[in-house]
Amino acid sequence: MKRSTFLAAALVLAVGCNNQATAPGAPDAASKPATDKPKIALVMKSLANEFFKTMEEGATKHQK
Repeated sequence: MKRSTFLAAALVLAVGCNNQATAPGAPDAASKPATDKPKIALVMKSLANEFFKTMEEGATKHQK
């Protein structure tokens, strides 16, 4: 896949995911309590590589 095609697809997905919050029937940002924190996900290719294992350990420590 060409880099430009990949970047275009990533942009479309990012914009599409961002619009889900304003979809009909979705809760408004104003209706959420101020104490709600956003959830953050970490997606890695593989845990076979030492770099990604280190990232996993760091994310787990930060979560705690």
